[in-house]
Amino acid sequence: MSYDAALQVFADDAIPLDFQRLIILTTYCEFTGKRPERTDPASQDHMTLLQGIASEAKLLLGRKE
Repeated sequence: MSYDAALQVFADDAIPLDFQRLIILTTYCEFTGKRPERTDPASQDHMTLLQGIASEAKLLLGRKE
């Protein structure tokens, strides 16, 4: 399932869209091991946010990028 298809599946869910994007992005990355190709422009901002969090976590754990 593509990232965009997953967003459509949860479109009617009560979870706010910003939270849906973060949940779907992290889940997609975890299960596929890669970043999703996405047509949703707002998701780019969320992916950037997740990359920043991952980079910060690596620094805190003493790991190199």
